[in-house]
Amino acid sequence: MRRALVVYLRLLENHPWKVQSIQTGILMSAGDVLSQTAVEKKRFSEMDPVRVARFGALGVVFMGPALWAWYQALHRFVGPGGRGTKGRVILGLKKVFWDQVVLAPPFYAAFIIVNGAIQQKDWTSIRRSIDDNFKDVMINNWKLWPAVQFVNFSFVPLKFQVLFEQSFCLIWNTYLAWKMNRSKVKEEVEDHKSPTESNETPK
Repeated sequence: MRRALVVYLRLLENHPWKVQSIQTGILMSAGDVLSQTAVEKKRFSEMDPVRVARFGALGVVFMGPALWAWYQALHRFVGPGGRGTKGRVILGLKKVFWDQVVLAPPFYAAFIIVNGAIQQKDWTSIRRSIDDNFKDVMINNWKLWPAVQFVNFSFVPLKFQVLFEQSFCLIWNTYLAWKMNRSKVKEEVEDHKSPTESNETPK
């Protein structure tokens, strides 16, 4: 175990964005597995492996690199903060503001767009997904991440910040996988309705 930790730290030091992108992809794949089994109540034999791989790829090519680049930029822009607990708290509050108020809304809008593109949706479907999901994702994001990120930015060394965040991401990724694919199923049902069915007025 100790040897594995040493190897991980060495890789993280030498290839930070690659390691963090891969671990993001692994955690997002795990989140989709949990979404399918624990939330959607599928058996392992009924799971969609393409969906798992697609959500993992989203972590490797988008989420991981974007978060790593953002943390580096935030560290340079806001600075290392003052000494002592008070200085760290002030630093944490500043970074939480930039992370949750400035970054989070466009980041999750981009996430929904990229997720739709990976699923080969057209722009109309992607816009519908934004309308259906963006508000709920942001509300639930603000229920969890400000507190997590305050601890992260205040007390965790920069090179471990993505890893610390991702220790909470399994639950969050499970939610995102469920939310995105629930929306996809809803869209497929609506798209397969006949014009007569879709134009019927309830009696």
